[in-house]
Amino acid sequence: MLSKPTIRLSRPLIVFLAALMMISGGSAQEGLSLRDSPKATIPASAEFRALSKDIKELVKGLEYSDEIAHNFVHMVGSWKDAQGRAVLVVWKNKLAKAKKDFKQGKISKAKLAQAEENIAKELSRIREEISYKENVLDLADVIKHRQANCLGYSQLVYILGNSVGLSVNAIAVVEPMTDALPEWEGHIACIIGLSDGKTMVFDLAWQGGFVSNAFMIDEEFGKVGNYWEPKDEANPVGIYRRIQVLDRNGLIACIYYDRGVAYAKLGQHTKAISDYTKAIELNQKYAAAYSSRGAAYSDLGEHTKAISEFNKAIELNPKYAGAYNNRGSAYAKSGQQTKAISDFSKAIELNPRYAVAYNNRAGTYGQLGQLTKAISDCNNAIELNPKYAGAYNNRGNAHAGLGQGHKAISDYSKVIELNPNFADAYYNRGNTYTKSGQLSKAISDYTKATELNPEDAEPYYTRALAYVGLGQHTKAVSDFNKAIELNPKYAEAYLTRGCAYACLGKSDEAQKDFLKAVELNPALKALVKGISDHFKLNLKLHNPSEALGEEQ
Repeated sequence: MLSKPTIRLSRPLIVFLAALMMISGGSAQEGLSLRDSPKATIPASAEFRALSKDIKELVKGLEYSDEIAHNFVHMVGSWKDAQGRAVLVVWKNKLAKAKKDFKQGKISKAKLAQAEENIAKELSRIREEISYKENVLDLADVIKHRQANCLGYSQLVYILGNSVGLSVNAIAVVEPMTDALPEWEGHIACIIGLSDGKTMVFDLAWQGGFVSNAFMIDEEFGKVGNYWEPKDEANPVGIYRRIQVLDRNGLIACIYYDRGVAYAKLGQHTKAISDYTKAIELNQKYAAAYSSRGAAYSDLGEHTKAISEFNKAIELNPKYAGAYNNRGSAYAKSGQQTKAISDFSKAIELNPRYAVAYNNRAGTYGQLGQLTKAISDCNNAIELNPKYAGAYNNRGNAHAGLGQGHKAISDYSKVIELNPNFADAYYNRGNTYTKSGQLSKAISDYTKATELNPEDAEPYYTRALAYVGLGQHTKAVSDFNKAIELNPKYAEAYLTRGCAYACLGKSDEAQKDFLKAVELNPALKALVKGISDHFKLNLKLHNPSEALGEEQ
């Protein structure tokens, strides 16, 4: 997901200056986390050895290695029925007999379809052998841990169902029928075609496992663009509002896509883009892959590319709330706040329970100074998700911007309670303490912020200002040094370090810093002149004949 727009409080420079004056007296083959199991022998049954060839080809057809195919066969070969027989062989033999009987006219097509339906239901055995675990999608990990997420289960159903003679495809669940997952990020299941033209939906990851009754998809669903949508709420699936049927390439695309998501969560956005691109090559209509690739581009600062990707995702899926939300974030990052608010509003219109979109719109309202609207959106986000630390942080920033320091501190403290590693919450609460003159508390919060995010110059800078406010100029200089080390073009840090040097009686160092501040930011010249006059420094620009206050 994209990082969320936030309102970051301005540095308390005015508070600092006032205090200063007073004190101075003046390939998809291996995957992201592939861990092959040790080599093992395949069960000796001749029937199973024949079946194992089909299983291996299906596994390798999803772009896994020979070793993973071997380990997969060994895993499923250990699944036995009550008589100790390999269940896959039993299922295949039952279907083969039913198909033979139908071909010989011994049973009707309806009877054959019933036999297929019975075997399809027996695939629920997978759930007994493999427990649900979020983020376990790669078959190597499924084999090692005997756990799977929705994509892991879908691969199992696809491989095993097709190997015993069923007709199985994957489906992408684009939108659920329920509000159980208000910020929907996608889901994969399977659809099984029967000989009589009916289909069944098979979803082992959905709330303990779901297998639908057989139904005619053309009667219950209608094709709308790239998706199938139920014709009414009383459809036989009941849990999906929109689906997309996938072929083998479409399933492989999902594997690449989920690996890309895993890379993105690790901050490896270039690798994520590579996997999203492969997913798109395999499935040109994969809206989620375009949206996620856009999010990765945005995280890399390439907002124009990102917006183009979101446009494509929305073109493919005009009801894609997540793509509108992501495009709104890219607009906000690129300074197009009005467009951002429009997109966040569209996302909320499409999904009124989208807490992230409310919070993102709140952050954008905050950037525009519309703080009352920001608080209202934060309230909505918190109502939808009472543990949403980011929404409390944004609401705290809005309260602080309105001068409501006590409310701001309360919100920041809630953020820290929910997420003790939220560095910005400490920084923002520190700024609020500084504005209310509680400098010791501010220093404590800034210190925590530097521990959590040691590469951010801001907490060092603001802690230095607080030290100056307490008259501890040596400590202040140390923090200004660190801020400048992290950001060598930090004009305000040079300016304020110059003030600290002046307070310590180090006029030469002060003059060098004041000149460097003006060099980096000429707009500071008038302020520097006033400070220089206050300390009675005869400050000159680089041209000795030109005094600081004169026009060049």
